[in-house]
Amino acid sequence: MKSIALSVLFLIMLGMPAQAQIETHQATFIFNFSRLIQWPNIHSSPVFTIAVLGRNHPLTAELKTAAQGRNVGGREIAIVEHNSVEDLQYCHMLFVPNNRLNQIKSASDALTGQPTLIITESQGRIPDETIINMYLENSRLGFRLNEENARKRNLQVSTQLLNFSR
Repeated sequence: MKSIALSVLFLIMLGMPAQAQIETHQATFIFNFSRLIQWPNIHSSPVFTIAVLGRNHPLTAELKTAAQGRNVGGREIAIVEHNSVEDLQYCHMLFVPNNRLNQIKSASDALTGQPTLIITESQGRIPDETIINMYLENSRLGFRLNEENARKRNLQVSTQLLNFSR
């Protein structure tokens, strides 16, 4: 039943028009990704951490609002911002906005060996380090998933998420 509800939600979201509040839709996608990917040893971590590279990105506020009352794998969700790659610490998900794509290689290298889902929002060429890229197409939010990169980071992607990826 839960998987059917998530399937319906993703279908609705894929058809959702992109508005000025694209960050609201991106936050919804990110929380759905957290339900459809399995992290190794998630229960050994007291908190599920979603990091944003950069300060004061509009998505951070949306993620903080959306995280209230939610959990991932029974773990409280923490939303953190890192102003620089040097500040990066262990996180389950890392969102790299367009204005920080020039730092994605360094960010990926800083998280080498960690099961971190790297998410970008590139409208053009998708960086090699990306696992999920969110983009706008015909005023709709969509995403592409690089299954090989997920496997390299020891992340298990559900078949449902693979099917929704364009």
